[in-house]
Amino acid sequence: MQVRAEALPDWVKLDGFGTVGVYHADDPNATVRSDIRTSTGARNETRFDADSLLAVQLKLRPAGPFNAGFQLISKKEVNSSHRPRVQWAYLGWEPSSEINIKLGRALAPVFLMSDYNDLYYAQISAQPPGQVYSNNSITFNDGVTGQWERHFGEGVLGIEGYYGKTRVDVSLGEIEVPKQMGLSAKWTSGPLLLRLGYSRPKGGLKPFAGNSVDQFLGLVRDAQQMGLCSNCNQVYRERFKLTDVVNKMVSLGFSWDDDTYVVQGEWVSRKSDSAILSGSGGWYLLGARRIGDFTPYLVLGSLKPIAEPVDLRLTTPPQATTDQMALLSALAAANAANVTGQYHRDQLALGLRWELSSNMALKLQWDHYKIKNRFWGSSNKVEFRMGPQSQFDGKVSTYTANLDFIF
Repeated sequence: MQVRAEALPDWVKLDGFGTVGVYHADDPNATVRSDIRTSTGARNETRFDADSLLAVQLKLRPAGPFNAGFQLISKKEVNSSHRPRVQWAYLGWEPSSEINIKLGRALAPVFLMSDYNDLYYAQISAQPPGQVYSNNSITFNDGVTGQWERHFGEGVLGIEGYYGKTRVDVSLGEIEVPKQMGLSAKWTSGPLLLRLGYSRPKGGLKPFAGNSVDQFLGLVRDAQQMGLCSNCNQVYRERFKLTDVVNKMVSLGFSWDDDTYVVQGEWVSRKSDSAILSGSGGWYLLGARRIGDFTPYLVLGSLKPIAEPVDLRLTTPPQATTDQMALLSALAAANAANVTGQYHRDQLALGLRWELSSNMALKLQWDHYKIKNRFWGSSNKVEFRMGPQSQFDGKVSTYTANLDFIF
């Protein structure tokens, strides 16, 4: 790859990155995913398909104001396929040194690490902390993306915005977003970086046939038809929206990196008008110290749902059948879990990054998750059987070994 790159003209840049990962979760009653965009997690087993990925990218910057970029990423998706997906495919225009406009598919600037969300080599920890990044799994925008940047004294102020559409597949189903917009401001000065962001995607969820969401919505419809629920139709229309769902997200992040100490943190709040794609909020704080080729680090964080109780009004008939009682039990559980789960969880991570060479790093990381409600706290990240019959004690640990590289 390097020999070919050296033979290319100066205005053509061809490079790539990747990760070879090993992932283990130690609990027999809970499945833990490293990323909610993957189809499989680990349950008391070791897997090699969690963080492993390979990406190549091509950038064209000829003389003049125009440029272009193209990137392919191969990583196991929700459909269990490793088929490469297009992450970039844009034409760029830079009328001045301060303005950069891209048309086509480009990164959506949502969080602190959105510019290198899949480039694990550029990150201290093994993965982007899920307490924040799972609140918005959108990574690209099909439309227009713009950036304005100017020096002010010792610092640089950047304003980024985007408008267009996107799509993302998660374990719940296919999320189509025909309209999204976002705006963020970034300030850098020496070792300090600050970022404030706002995003507003409007789209819908197409649940995978037979999954938990698809089954639940079927139960709601059946309960109304059987006369077992007095407000299911109303709640279905008003709270269980699958189309034209609006999410509003505000995020704030910072990073301090003086080449010896690294302190980084983010906070996000997401509000939604659908109980199926409910609101949530989270934060994390990372601290690290570089000691030669080694960087030990610590991460603390928390995630919690932000949703009003659904309160399906259920009625048990005098001589209920077995099927009716099973249906009522399932909907009572949905009431107790606020439909999507009371998935408030805390996370502690300890890790070590080892620089093997100028383009390769080994990361070893231990994560410990504590679920606040071990009966109703199941989620896409930490999934387990819910209800009083659950055997999960609310605590699970994962162990990660990732070899990250760039080329």
